[in-house]
Amino acid sequence: MKHKLSIFVILIFILTSSFSVGYNWAQAWVDDATITKSNLSKPILSQVTEKHLTLIVLTKKYLIKTASNGNTYLHCYLVNGTDTTTSIGRADATITGFSTEILKDSIWQQFQLPINSDCGNSYWTQKLKIKTALSIRLDHNEIGPIRVPFRIRFDHNNNVIYSNIITVDIDQKNYDRVGNSKK
Repeated sequence: MKHKLSIFVILIFILTSSFSVGYNWAQAWVDDATITKSNLSKPILSQVTEKHLTLIVLTKKYLIKTASNGNTYLHCYLVNGTDTTTSIGRADATITGFSTEILKDSIWQQFQLPINSDCGNSYWTQKLKIKTALSIRLDHNEIGPIRVPFRIRFDHNNNVIYSNIITVDIDQKNYDRVGNSKK
């Protein structure tokens, strides 16, 4: 029995490793339950598209370094500028459907893949009311010397929402893997 359990554990490790080697995951952590649109700063509000769900990523100078885990995050807002409440897919403390792209060789290419929960019990739906926003921290730990245009992609209700474009610095290893079919 012990031998069978060891083989099972090794097989699980191999299967999960094969899905993650070479990829980075786009983890979008929700900071605040909701923020009223009137509490957003003018630079953020100026980017909100009325009648649409808008995703705004703050510029590089707003990188957040957390004291508790040392990770680096990009700060962004998901603002509901529509005239109806919308449902946002969640997996525990993250939003589902987020991925990121960089501009490489004049083509937008996937940089971080969407991540889902490991168990099926973590999914739920959050309502985002009219004229409210979610404050989100998006993992960005691939910092390096290469400056690239960057945007966030959010797949929401059969629509694709792109953030504004900012410039980020990434490392050589992650730059090289983008667009490489082996990843």
